[in-house]
Amino acid sequence: MNIICKAIILVLALGITPQVVLAQGVIYLSNLNIFGNGFSVGGGSQSFQTGVASDGYILNWITLSMGEYLPNASNFNISLYSDDIGQAGVLIGALSGDTDPETAGQYVYTASDILLDSLTTYWIVATCDSSSPNIISPPDGYTWQMANSLDYASANGWNIDTSGNSSLIGNGLLQFAVNATPVPEPNISGLFIFGGLLFSFCRSRFTPTQSSPAACWRCRGRSGSRLSFA
Repeated sequence: MNIICKAIILVLALGITPQVVLAQGVIYLSNLNIFGNGFSVGGGSQSFQTGVASDGYILNWITLSMGEYLPNASNFNISLYSDDIGQAGVLIGALSGDTDPETAGQYVYTASDILLDSLTTYWIVATCDSSSPNIISPPDGYTWQMANSLDYASANGWNIDTSGNSSLIGNGLLQFAVNATPVPEPNISGLFIFGGLLFSFCRSRFTPTQSSPAACWRCRGRSGSRLSFA
């Protein structure tokens, strides 16, 4: 049998099929509509836990609520980290977005190829470059807003760790929203259709004909005798 067909049959046997990622995700967590009473200056971090999707999630974007900029800072960045016993652990990936969010408002930071395991804690970590923080007044930087309560909206078992944050001013949850897409499960019906089409292709491509009897098989005996493997 041709090596291409052998490879295709192996793929089918292992149950590997192409997976289509849905373009539109779901906002699983958000406390952006809660009134703010504080902020984290020059950075900050907030943890959350994913939901119950069996194959995990694809992270699409994270939205932050930002306040007015405090001068002498630059290069604001958002990254996602694993959890290490209640604090940010290993870097998983950086998100893309506005690196200079000076005006108060909501800012979206998009992810690329970041997969989230189900029922797992992760940390959103904000950093920036700041010059000469003042010991008496708050340091210079960008102001990631903080809600005045521990309330939030969630779906599919997601939650926010009410103690998992770091800030310099205020006492609450840093304000954010998470948009993600469940990793799609293999389509069984599609697998059988896909396999049937490939089987038909291989059979028609490599079944012997009178014009080429020795392509993949060898005829033995008189005309009309059974065919067998060489």
